[in-house]
Amino acid sequence: MIFTLFFVDLRPIFTPGISRNNYHFNKRRFHSGFFKIIRMKKVYLFMILMFVASSAISQWVQLTSGTPSRLLSVYFTDISTGYAVSAGGAVLKTSDGGITWSYYSSMTGSILNSIFFPDANTGYAVGDAGTVLKTINAGGTWTVLNAGSNYSLNSVYFTDTNTGYVVGGSGIILKTTNGAASWTPQISGTQNSLASVFFPEANTGYVVASSGTILKTTDGGASWSIQSSGTLKYLHSVYFTSLNAGCVVGDTTLTTVNGGSDWNIQNPGTLKFLWSVCFTDANTGYTVGEGGTILKTTDCGINWTLQNSGTGDFLYSVHFPAADTGYAVGDNGIILKTTNGGLVGLNENRISSRLISIYPNPAFSQITIQSSEKPIHGKLSVLNISGQELLNQSITEPISTTDISILPGGVYIIKLNGENGVQVGKFVKQ
Repeated sequence: MIFTLFFVDLRPIFTPGISRNNYHFNKRRFHSGFFKIIRMKKVYLFMILMFVASSAISQWVQLTSGTPSRLLSVYFTDISTGYAVSAGGAVLKTSDGGITWSYYSSMTGSILNSIFFPDANTGYAVGDAGTVLKTINAGGTWTVLNAGSNYSLNSVYFTDTNTGYVVGGSGIILKTTNGAASWTPQISGTQNSLASVFFPEANTGYVVASSGTILKTTDGGASWSIQSSGTLKYLHSVYFTSLNAGCVVGDTTLTTVNGGSDWNIQNPGTLKFLWSVCFTDANTGYTVGEGGTILKTTDCGINWTLQNSGTGDFLYSVHFPAADTGYAVGDNGIILKTTNGGLVGLNENRISSRLISIYPNPAFSQITIQSSEKPIHGKLSVLNISGQELLNQSITEPISTTDISILPGGVYIIKLNGENGVQVGKFVKQ
């Protein structure tokens, strides 16, 4: 924190023996100088608040991948060790949280579309022309395997180190039970190109595709049923947080709470095409896509908040190995990282055009917050200028009070997340 001291010379006013005319002249000088100081303080306070605002926007940082190639999939086995695959047929690996990346050629030249690790050492990648790669030494070496198909393989998922599924063009679904040594075709019941596969448990899995296609199995892929999605739009990525709760993104966003018996169309707040979705817990998830779009949900996909990715590049994949640590990859070799859940602050897309009222300000031990929206039901948070949440409470009335006595002196942000969006304000704790 930088403090600026302002001084004004008062001697001309209080110097003994000055004339009455000079006294009034110097009084005017004093008043003029005093109000200049007030104006300067207002400007300075505005600069502080602008700094607070810039410090509280979404925290996605661009990393250096070392390749200009389009990156189509990313997967981390822990917060430091991760992999990405490219349209150039390469596998990238980092062991230091994305600071540096090693480049491994697949030697196939095929586009690699998807990568998945069932454990820290065993990983699989799939791509065009039936390409399947496997590593058993944490990406140190990769072996090219035969999937028995020449179709493009778009997505891979393993329920354990040996049992896995790949999906792709012309409705193809392949299953292995021996670590990709051999693959068995399964009957999908569709010719649509299958985009994504996900298994919330060993026998229950979901696949999504074009024309609103959603497939489900409850017997480990022996049979697949087509679900009624309620849309004909292109679906590109699926993720389930439990057997019953799931989310699908693409040209539209869908959620279910009963294992796909019913799918509900949600409004993500964007017309951009969404390519990949990932959840960190039952409620918190992220999706990425066209134009550098990153959205976050905290209610299992019902409502979404736009985050600032800092790029206009298409993002193809997102993965969070921990609650707040996540990675996204896309065009031109771009890799983005967040370590604070892509913190949403003052640039939130649902921000109210009116700030909340906070008084007294500055404050010593307690503040009163008055919402511009009535009624208000939601969560009130106090953040520091780094965007860290220090205090929070539920609110049900437009006027509430908060005890700030435990906070050290400084500038803080109030964030009120309610029924009508997000409102913000700032206050100074003395």
